[in-house]
Amino acid sequence: MKTLIVGGGKGCLAILQIMDAGHLRELAMDVVCVADIDPEAPAMRYARDQGLLTVTDFREAIVQSGAQLILELTGSHDLLDQIYHELPPGVRVIDHQSARIFWDLLKLERSLRNELKARAALEEALAADRQRAQDILDSLPDMVVVLAPDKSIRMTNRRFFLESGVDQEEALGKSCTETVCRDQPHFVDGGCPFELAVTLGQPVSAVVERQRPQQDFFEVTACPQYDDEGNLVEVVETHHPITKRIMLQREAEKSERLFRQFIASARDIISIKDRQGRYLVTNLASAELFGLEPRDCIGKTARELYSSVIAGKIEARDHLVMEAGEHLALNEVYSINGKDHHFETVCFPLIDFAGEIEGVCTIARNVTRRRQLQEQVNQSAKLAAVGKLAAGVAHEINNPLTGVLAYAEDLRDDAAPGDERRADYEVIIRETLRCRAIVRSLLDYSRQEEPVFQTGDLSDVVRKTVTLVEKLPNFRDVDLRVDLGRESLPVDADHRQLQQVLLNLIINALDAMDGDGTIAIQTGHEAGKAFASVSDSGPGIPDQEKSRIFEPFYTTKATTGLGLSVSWGIVERHRGTIELRDSRLGGACFSIVLPLVQAIRDG
Repeated sequence: MKTLIVGGGKGCLAILQIMDAGHLRELAMDVVCVADIDPEAPAMRYARDQGLLTVTDFREAIVQSGAQLILELTGSHDLLDQIYHELPPGVRVIDHQSARIFWDLLKLERSLRNELKARAALEEALAADRQRAQDILDSLPDMVVVLAPDKSIRMTNRRFFLESGVDQEEALGKSCTETVCRDQPHFVDGGCPFELAVTLGQPVSAVVERQRPQQDFFEVTACPQYDDEGNLVEVVETHHPITKRIMLQREAEKSERLFRQFIASARDIISIKDRQGRYLVTNLASAELFGLEPRDCIGKTARELYSSVIAGKIEARDHLVMEAGEHLALNEVYSINGKDHHFETVCFPLIDFAGEIEGVCTIARNVTRRRQLQEQVNQSAKLAAVGKLAAGVAHEINNPLTGVLAYAEDLRDDAAPGDERRADYEVIIRETLRCRAIVRSLLDYSRQEEPVFQTGDLSDVVRKTVTLVEKLPNFRDVDLRVDLGRESLPVDADHRQLQQVLLNLIINALDAMDGDGTIAIQTGHEAGKAFASVSDSGPGIPDQEKSRIFEPFYTTKATTGLGLSVSWGIVERHRGTIELRDSRLGGACFSIVLPLVQAIRDG
């Protein structure tokens, strides 16, 4: 239908542009002319550019265009009356008011079209995004499941099918208990991740164990999703396989447990320190040596735990090992609580994966007791050698002494009562008898008589020995304290030889005090052994002489004797030891240590 548009304003321009865009075909309008009194109106210029007829007089336009429809857009009622007055028969008119309704309908139709187009584009974009999200989920190595608040499955990925054997489409809408959890998994951490996440309102991770048929472990992370009003929309679960990690972790825990057991049960002193000298590992033997617990040492340095002397030795040794980068073996002596402890020590650097030294490991063996036993063995060998020599010397001297004594006694007996030579003969006799006593001691020492063992109470032996000396005049000014334990101390011993040892120790204590002071005699048991100790309040034994007191002929007294060396041999044949300790009375304390009968039988 040929159409004349009267009014070249913006409304006319919009209609022309819409029609040129191919819209409004259903109206079947064919604009052939545009009329406006202003030739430069927007629609007039556009129409000329498009090759349409443009005129400034609507009457001329009606005639020239042969229009079948006039569309009046000026909004002028006078112009509308003129159009109706000049209107040829059969030509229709749409005035500006009707055009407004038409224009509103046109805009509504256009808006609907645009909305439908936008919705279609949105749905297409959403479908593309959904497919892209699905592609991303399918590319993940972990199983992903999106669950509704009722635990029904909304979305899964390709890994879900590989892990569960349930098709993705088939799983949609089903409960997770029918698919993911149908093998009744064990929640290692205690609870279902879905339920924990919903309860706590935040992401939750838990370890899940499944048997299907092999043992598998997964780390399940459940993340709840909420809308703007705080309502639960869905829960996204990620199932990450960690079977290898769990197995490696268990192997590591097993290795660490075995290492800890080895360290804890080792009797050697074992420790590991970092480059700064802080203890990373220390065992019970190492800590107990200094009266500590292993936990007291961890994270601390030697300076924080030990004396400056000990710490200095440890630091110098560790520094040498790290500088050299190789193991170091050495013998060490540490003074701990006033006593020397001997150690055979091996130190070596700890190397990390990059070949760098990250610390020092130390393994030390306390050989103090072994050195003491070695010294005792050396002492025994020395005593045995001296014993052989003493036996030969004693036999060679004894016969001449007997002759000298006999002749001296005869000369004394033949001398007159007032003869001044009689006193000289007495000196010869006295000194000869003293020599004979020394020779007898040599023979006793060299004889090494085997004891005749019988089971008896050590306290009874001590009690009988004390009875022999307590009434002697020499003990008149001595405070003799006897503390015998109430418990029986059964030992296998030659009672006569044991009394000889005890008498010797008591007499030595008396001599050390010059006959005036306190002697304490005590019996008891410890660590499966019985002991009888003799302590005195004398001056004690100097440190430089303690290592020699059991040597033959060595004495701190004015006379020469074999008492302690003979006592040593007797006690050794009883499978015991004589130990020198510091006396609480201020002097020396000699302790005879013998194995208890029951301990012998159990051993």
